[in-house]
Amino acid sequence: MQERRTKFTNVLSLLAAFVATSVVLGLLGAGLMMPTVAATGAVARKGVSVFDALPGEITQNPLS
Repeated sequence: MQERRTKFTNVLSLLAAFVATSVVLGLLGAGLMMPTVAATGAVARKGVSVFDALPGEITQNPLS
């Protein structure tokens, strides 16, 4: 019976290590993606200001 308890403890320990590793790597991945998301937001914000600066009416020059 002692062998079964040791296996259960071992499995539980390995599962806790897996969860802890997953959390740490998830936080690391999110931190690494943060500059990319910030740059994308800045580009989108700049694109909106460029679009707003366009004239509302298109003027057509007479043909020569």
